[in-house]
Amino acid sequence: GVWSTPYSFNVVVSPGIPSLVSPANAASGLTGMVQFEWSSTANTDSYLLQISDVITFASLRLNMTLSSNTFLYPTFQAGDPLTYYWRVRSNGSGINSDWSVVRFFTRAKLTADLGEDDHLPKTLALLPNYPNPFNPTTQIPYQIPAAGEVSLQLYAMDGRWLQTLKSGYLSAGVYTYTLDASKLSSGRYFVVLQQGNERRSIQISLVK
Repeated sequence: GVWSTPYSFNVVVSPGIPSLVSPANAASGLTGMVQFEWSSTANTDSYLLQISDVITFASLRLNMTLSSNTFLYPTFQAGDPLTYYWRVRSNGSGINSDWSVVRFFTRAKLTADLGEDDHLPKTLALLPNYPNPFNPTTQIPYQIPAAGEVSLQLYAMDGRWLQTLKSGYLSAGVYTYTLDASKLSSGRYFVVLQQGNERRSIQISLVK
């Protein structure tokens, strides 16, 4: 028979997920205006930058759509939170990428800051490690809301305990543990943070 009427279609490629560049994860003592930067991604028209003072991003200090992969954050003021979390995603042809990993940083304390204890973490939290996947090291940030005994444990995917990463008394605050997995095999693992009866966990991927 004869050919049908030809139809045409366009293939829309999803934008890439940005990689965060600066400020470095767990950077501390930042002052003045902070330069945010992330990798440019293919098939991207714009980026959405979010900055929050809570790990869940339930409240936002900044929620801005940008055409470039940089942003200069205004100077911190006395009374502002001390710890910040940030993430970025790409948008192209009306399609959003997944969010980047979450990074955090702390600003320098100003002379005029009062009641700084109010800005200490309010909840126990284990943040996404960076980078992930990784080889052989990765940074695991976590926050402690109150002083006390804390443990950070590594488990296999089948639930087998493998190693104690950290155990002991810690003051309230934000910390980072650097995991060296050079002696482990490629695969996925669980990291578990525990304080008292509370537990938090994340999944990490080692690729060699």
